[in-house]
Amino acid sequence: MSSSDRCLIGMLRASGSPGLVATAMAMAARCQGAGLVFFRPADIAPDRRRIRAKAFDGTRWTEVDSRYPDIIENDDACLSGRYWDGWAPLRETAAYTTRRLGGKAAVARLIAGCRDFDPLIIPQSIPQDDADIARGLETFGEIVLKPVFGSQGRNVWKLRRRPGGLHLQGPGVSEDLPQAGGLHQRITGGRRYLLQKYVESRTDAGNPFDIRLHSRRDGTGAWTTVKIYARIGLSGSITSNVATGGSIGEALPLLAQRYGQGAPAVMQTLERLARDIPVWTQSVYKAFRIDALGIDLGLDAAGRPWLFEINSFPGAKYFEVADAIPRIAYCLHLAGRPSGA
Repeated sequence: MSSSDRCLIGMLRASGSPGLVATAMAMAARCQGAGLVFFRPADIAPDRRRIRAKAFDGTRWTEVDSRYPDIIENDDACLSGRYWDGWAPLRETAAYTTRRLGGKAAVARLIAGCRDFDPLIIPQSIPQDDADIARGLETFGEIVLKPVFGSQGRNVWKLRRRPGGLHLQGPGVSEDLPQAGGLHQRITGGRRYLLQKYVESRTDAGNPFDIRLHSRRDGTGAWTTVKIYARIGLSGSITSNVATGGSIGEALPLLAQRYGQGAPAVMQTLERLARDIPVWTQSVYKAFRIDALGIDLGLDAAGRPWLFEINSFPGAKYFEVADAIPRIAYCLHLAGRPSGA
């Protein structure tokens, strides 16, 4: 098959250069009979219908003058107004993979309409003032506040009631306060925040952890579980996000340490949720097809799962190759070009 006959996948990123993920994608594309080029919106030349792209030759990335791709594998940053118009000519002839689910509040509002999620939902609200924060503390005793739009575990605050007042923990802060006065402005800075009941999801050593279910569509368009793994935060921190200094590890050893003989049952529940949650999520997003999800679950002392977040465009650090194989296969499925065709 000549290179011009192969399906060409365009890996579109708002900025940057090809890294480990791009290399894994290029190798997976080659194995599945496709080509792949890496480019940014600024690299598109609509007057020539060409792209100043980069291609992987098996050992290194080189600059190429590429035709328009048959399918676009885009990141979520390219969906913003700053970049959106720059690749409009490509959307006239090619489908693209990644769509935005919306902020945390929008996602929570949508999934609240699907009763399947009910056992997983953490009570939450959008606080408007100090009184809302005080009511949250009165109701739950311990709460977290985090930005509505993704912050990779940054700018997350925790509040708990204590005799004579409350304790505040946040970025570089751990202090006792007599009351919640002034906290809304101090924490949010005028931005929209989500208030949630605090779920204690910690290892025996006291480190915060969550379980990431990494799922994406494959070459048939069906959901497949790429990986289930644990994300473990630093001792004393609120979140377990890798971006804030956490680490990742295999889920089952952590579950065995935390839940003993109950670990296999907890793992079976996680495996079931990895199959079910993508289907439930897609059922409330009727306007477009979701290509991949990163589902973050906390586990309380009894091993009960609680839904922390659902993310589109999940990262695949340390398992780039395992993620690239179904990722490329789904691109070929969208383009109507089965793997190897």
